Order: sequence, then structure tokens, then C-alpha cells
Amino acid sequence: MISSFYFVLWIAAYLLIGISGIAVLQHYAFFAAFAVVILLSRGVSSLWREPIEMRTRRDINGLLEIYYTGDFSRLCDMRRRQLWLSAASFIYMTVATVCIALAGQWIIAAIFAFFAYQTGVQTHRANAAYRSLLQAGSIPPLEGNMAEAYRRFAEVRSYRSFSELLPPPSRGEKALRIFNFVMAGLCTLIGLGFLLFFGWIVLHYGSSDTGAVINAMYGALALLYGVTDLITLIRGFNYHTPI
Repeated sequence: MISSFYFVLWIAAYLLIGISGIAVLQHYAFFAAFAVVILLSRGVSSLWREPIEMRTRRDINGLLEIYYTGDFSRLCDMRRRQLWLSAASFIYMTVATVCIALAGQWIIAAIFAFFAYQTGVQTHRANAAYRSLLQAGSIPPLEGNMAEAYRRFAEVRSYRSFSELLPPPSRGEKALRIFNFVMAGLCTLIGLGFLLFFGWIVLHYGSSDTGAVINAMYGALALLYGVTDLITLIRGFNYHTPI
């Protein structure tokens, strides 16, 4: 599933817990929302398992096509986008971890610290890949399993067009595409809403508490992922165009 889906699902889980009127759930809102996100995301992924797998295969073929055609600028754009998203996530997770720890919520802080570590590792790898690409000035050879996949791809690609190598649209592909567009749009609106609310607080009260700052950062991150997902979905609207 696209990243926007999880942002929307997280907010929806909190809203459902808030209107449920169940005191226990509201007291442990973070953990309840975390459980809801895991369960619902698995359910949705199972519902659209086949189209998700087909889209993954399509995206891999799109990457291999970039290597086959030697499209250096597109690969740079892809690596740079991955770096920006990872870095933004790392900054948010790190700041949120510190703020939550200062508030004395150690278990939640530990969970955020784990995600901060994960996004930190992703950012380091994304930065290394991007810098290496810029220094090389050309597309480097693939390694490991991707190298073997590219060898098979290039062998067939030499006498067939890119569109002929793509898996056929699966049942549910159109519904999944519409669902992803809706999620990306909602994620973008949620991000804007959080930022506008933060701006309203600052304008009316002249300052904001730590919670408002964290929510504003969440909004900025949601906006970034929402817009990125929308751009990616629009680029891939034509099934036979590599993202």
C-alpha cells in the first residue's frame, strides 16, 4: 500500500477511538490506534493482494527499464525523492521521540525511537546511494538478485517493447488505483489541515505547546507523502509508462 494510506488510517483510528466513548481505549489511545492500523492494513492488503503484487512487479520492471535505457536523470530523481522522504521521516521521528520522552511517556517514546532508528538507517542508505550515483555520473551496474533480474529483463527486452513485458492489469487494479488516489488526496488534505490549525494557534495565542509542534510536523510529513504519492500515481496513470 502507498504511504498515504497509513497516514489516513492513523488519523481515522484516533477519530474512531475518540468517538467510541470507551474509556479504556481512550486512555490507551496510542496503543489502540497502533493495533487498529496493523489489523486494518493487513486486512486491506489481503483484500487487494493480487493487484498489489502486480503493481509491485510493474514497478520493478519500471526500474529495470530505467537501467536498460540508461535514463540517468530519472534514476537521480528517484534516488533524490527517496532521500527526501527518508530524511523528513527521520527528523519527525527523532523530534517526536525527544518530546514524548520529556513528557515522561517512556513506552511510546521507545516505540518512536525504534522507528527513528529505522528511518535513520534508511536515510543513511538513501544518501549513500544518491551520492554514489552523482559521483559516478552514470548508472552503476546492479548487484545481487537485481543483477540477475536485469539480465533476464534485458535479454527479453532486446526484442520486445517495454509494454509487452508488463504483467496484464489484474482484477481489482482499477479499484486499487482509485483507492490510492483517494488516500493520497486525503493525506494531502490532512497535512494541510494540521499545518493550518497550527498556524491558527500561533496567530491567536502567540505560541504553541510541544504537542502542537509535533502535530504540525506530522502535518508537514503527511503533506509531503501525500503530494509525492499523487505525483507518482499521476505519472503511472498510463499502465505502460514506467514510474
